[in-house]
Amino acid sequence: MPTRRRLFAFILFLCMPLGSCTHENDARVVEEITGDTLFVAPSEQKPDEQYALTKIRVTTDTIVYGKTDNTADIQTGDTIQVTFKKDSIVATEIRRADN
Repeated sequence: MPTRRRLFAFILFLCMPLGSCTHENDARVVEEITGDTLFVAPSEQKPDEQYALTKIRVTTDTIVYGKTDNTADIQTGDTIQVTFKKDSIVATEIRRADN
């Protein structure tokens, strides 16, 4: 019996970090660029639902497509994945989403 509990606890322990990363890695589409701020929407949307745009701040330290200070390469319509600073809207990395 204790072996089953340990096995269950171990499996649960392995699944927790994977589950916490999914929100951060959702693909988004760049809808608007205003200065150092991106407004993005989910890349997959249902036509009968409305979605609020998410605000993302980009700094000179943000890694954009593998380079720092590369904000000019972001274009409206790009499908991206974003990694954020903890509890912040500031992006630490922006990658092209795999389509």
